[in-house]
Amino acid sequence: MRKNKEKAWKKYYPTERVSDVKGGLYDYLCARNSNNMELMALKYFGREFSYEDFIKRIDELALFYSSKGIKPKDNVVILGLCTPDIIASVYALNKI
Repeated sequence: MRKNKEKAWKKYYPTERVSDVKGGLYDYLCARNSNNMELMALKYFGREFSYEDFIKRIDELALFYSSKGIKPKDNVVILGLCTPDIIASVYALNKI
């Protein structure tokens, strides 16, 4: 493979390293979009979810999973189609 094509994908990512952000996925999502809450985060079968709605759903799911006894460092398997709730579940479990 030619050297100039090795990391061509990097042009689509921010210059700061994700590891430089304190916290996890949830914290990174909130930090990167704190000024964009009205913008579209997801579009699923024609329905648009703003960052505000998406983060609210993540918070709801985090409370639900916590109420079911899921604690930090627990291993959780998610099995389902790639729907907004499945995506939000990944962030919710990371938030816990």
